Amino acid sequence: MKRGFRRSRRDSGQGWVLSGLSLQVWSLLASPAVAQTPGPITIARNPSCPSCRITLVEEVVLGGRDTSLIDHPESVWRDSRGRYFVLQPNKEEMPIVFDRGGRFLRRIGRKGDGPGEFRFAAHGTVDAADSIFIVDWVGRASVFSPDFKYVRSFPFPQGVRSMVVLRNGDLLANALVSDRQTIGLPFHLFRRDGNRYAAAGDRSRPYIHTENYRLAHRVTPAAAGGFWSVPRIGDYHLEYWNALGKREAHFRSSPDWFVELPPDIGLRDPFKLDPPVSMIEAIWEDRSGLVWVVTRVADPKRHLARQDTVRTPEGKAVVPSDLDRTSDSIIEVIDPRTHRVMAWHRFDEYLHFAVGGGRVANVRTRPDGFVTIRIMNVSLVR
Repeated sequence: MKRGFRRSRRDSGQGWVLSGLSLQVWSLLASPAVAQTPGPITIARNPSCPSCRITLVEEVVLGGRDTSLIDHPESVWRDSRGRYFVLQPNKEEMPIVFDRGGRFLRRIGRKGDGPGEFRFAAHGTVDAADSIFIVDWVGRASVFSPDFKYVRSFPFPQGVRSMVVLRNGDLLANALVSDRQTIGLPFHLFRRDGNRYAAAGDRSRPYIHTENYRLAHRVTPAAAGGFWSVPRIGDYHLEYWNALGKREAHFRSSPDWFVELPPDIGLRDPFKLDPPVSMIEAIWEDRSGLVWVVTRVADPKRHLARQDTVRTPEGKAVVPSDLDRTSDSIIEVIDPRTHRVMAWHRFDEYLHFAVGGGRVANVRTRPDGFVTIRIMNVSLVR
């Protein structure tokens, strides 16, 4: 097979593009945990473990006046050594690293356009050896060693919304890549040198350029070698894609608390609808094969929250002063093998990120303008 992209056959509305890859090797990585399915399976909503409880326990707090956390982060993650990484692209801050106890360690890189430098460091992740990958919104990915030494850079899509390292060490990015063959496909796979070899997505879902928010997904590596995905905004479709970029499992969940995007949304701003649409904030697979999903939902008392007027590039905007007063979070645990929800719980706070190792983060802006990030361990207590 020649290198470069070519359009592949379609299968049940799925689309994927593949090049420069041994199908025999990749087929060995397909997940044994879920059976191949032609269409969405409805997740049973009555919990299979009604006595189970989901608990949050605070572990550490990042930030404060001496750490330059001055904006809502775009990306927060944790490596195997317990170090936390925080990126704030809107303020053009350099990546910040904290130790496992929440103490400020250092910044990575410096401002600029050269090797090891950043303009808008936005998304990051680590591999199994704690090598650090950071994507700049200018269209470049940079790699650093576990001891923060610059290794290399390579071109990367500008429209990256999230990025993870798969079990085989390759990179998966949720991004808008505007070429003729893959536009409208949300998932793009790269080798570690930045060579994109595959793109995947459901071609039965039409691409509408005024609705690019529909391409935003939460993604997480699957233990069997592929990845799980779920749309970010108002659409609860949980899907498993194998390492070939082919969808092998497709689940549909319709809880009564989930507010979907209206089918006639047109040119309306999905972020300004009332009631607010539900938004998936985090997803991960645990060691037992259960999939955890964190959803942002509207707080029933949101209309009582104080509103602030702020200046934006588009003009003035009214925003809530405390997102914890306008949003709740629902965490649920799904068993994809039985197609059932094991347990779920509603929390009276906004959980913004999954940071690795069964941990979530709550971001708060203090009255002095500085930001703190509460890291909490999530557990399923039987």
